[in-house]
Amino acid sequence: MLTLPAMLISDMGPYRSALRESWHHAVREIGLDPTDFKSSLLWKRVDSNRARFILKLARRSGPDLVFKRVFKPEQSDSFLTGITAQRRVCEALSDPLTAPKVLTYSKDNQTVLMDHVPGKTAHDALFDARSREEEIRILHLSGQWIGVFHQAFAEPARRFQTRFILKHMQNRLDAFDQSAKTIRHSDQYLKILTALLKTGDEADGAELPVGLNHGDLHSKNIIVGAGRVSGIDFQNNHSSPACYDLARFLVDATARTIGAPSTGQALLDPDLSDAFWDGYGTNLANNPAMSLMLKVRLLEDWIAIPQGRLNRMQRARFDNVVSLSNVLQTS
Repeated sequence: MLTLPAMLISDMGPYRSALRESWHHAVREIGLDPTDFKSSLLWKRVDSNRARFILKLARRSGPDLVFKRVFKPEQSDSFLTGITAQRRVCEALSDPLTAPKVLTYSKDNQTVLMDHVPGKTAHDALFDARSREEEIRILHLSGQWIGVFHQAFAEPARRFQTRFILKHMQNRLDAFDQSAKTIRHSDQYLKILTALLKTGDEADGAELPVGLNHGDLHSKNIIVGAGRVSGIDFQNNHSSPACYDLARFLVDATARTIGAPSTGQALLDPDLSDAFWDGYGTNLANNPAMSLMLKVRLLEDWIAIPQGRLNRMQRARFDNVVSLSNVLQTS
């Protein structure tokens, strides 16, 4: 996310004035002069329910900053939860594996000013990789950051209880008749979902490490820079079994960039899998709960891809999700 080319300021639309006013205020709060900075739009999401912007504030002399504002939805408690988690992580970790420092924030206005993290997202780095060795390096570094993040807030290992996630998936099945029209290849989705519900209890009681839960650990929320890896955009401030974060990252990375494995019945080819788990520090590739959560995450990503015409990247992602779901169904 932080590596996209700067968009035109005009892309801010009707929010331009409010954004300018709010980032100027935030910069003054930390004792700096807004005229020393030049803003550019790094990322935005605007639709009927959401309006979120991230600006890069390039400084004439000194380190650059990043400013984020969420206009909608107005969920100040959730916003504060993410900021609180980011501050905890920043304090607990240290270079080269860390998180951007929060400089100032406003719960009411849903704004935050933080250090800029130079580098590429893991997603972009994997997408741009020109060799297998580079894919191995990025997965190893990503696994390393996730492992240190989980270890920094580690709690005693727990036995995984499948009833919660299987109830959620049973609800998906119960609502299938109403939602089928919105699901691509719905008959195939239903077959895989039904098979998962029949075998999901096999993962009950599997032991898993427990740590702070990121809440949205996809491959664009890890930044890989020169000698530094950072996590960004924290959503939760509570602990959970590690498989939730791990499944989110691994499924996103494979579906969006790496693709289905060339052989076997696993999410990743052995060399890529070994690189990631070696970085993470504990190999959970054969853990039944981890396997279950990978299947669940694939099905959740499946229904998140809209019906209708897809662009090239959406089509590739959907094809990979279907292919990976079929691979894991037989494992």
